[in-house]
Amino acid sequence: MAGPSVRITSSALYGQHWLLVLDVDGEQVAGVSCGAQQETLFDLGSDLRDGGVRRTYVLMGESLPVGAMALRVVPDGGGEAAVEPLTWEDRPASAPGLGQQTC
Repeated sequence: MAGPSVRITSSALYGQHWLLVLDVDGEQVAGVSCGAQQETLFDLGSDLRDGGVRRTYVLMGESLPVGAMALRVVPDGGGEAAVEPLTWEDRPASAPGLGQQTC
């Protein structure tokens, strides 16, 4: 692994929610928001990889994010929390039953 990174590995629409699966290398996610809206985050666990730990999270929301969400991360091994942008590039333009939230 070449340092901290966040990747969206898959996405889905389920019921009245959108879901993103994130793989995160070298950091722990402390929370995610879109504007003032806190999104729901589930920690699915971690795997030891060459050079560090990869954590997998599921991120869920009730309205489609428009723009970059704010991902709050803490580096492995300690250090100060930081905010990184997270943009869902392939998000649908709309989805039945879901509104939109500007981030």
